[in-house]
Amino acid sequence: MAITAALASTLIAQSCTREQNVVRNAEQCVRLQVHGTGRLSEVVRKQVAQRCNRAIQAWAFTSTRHAYGDAFDPRKPIVAEEYRERKAAIIQILMPLEDD
Repeated sequence: MAITAALASTLIAQSCTREQNVVRNAEQCVRLQVHGTGRLSEVVRKQVAQRCNRAIQAWAFTSTRHAYGDAFDPRKPIVAEEYRERKAAIIQILMPLEDD
């Protein structure tokens, strides 16, 4: 999945607000797992994403809730799809692949 520039900038901009702890937790979890190896293989990325799933989900949930505001309802298909896209984008931002 290719991350759009708009979504990437939105996720980064939102990390500068009150959600900083959620973002920091996800970044720290990934950093502890990859030990500064740089770009990852798909297999390693999946393993790290699984180990850091709770922190990544928290960032995606908080980001999606922030984007939708009062209209946030995770049961709505459009919101659920946005959440999945944001989660995938967060994984791509935190853990770039060797061939990205």
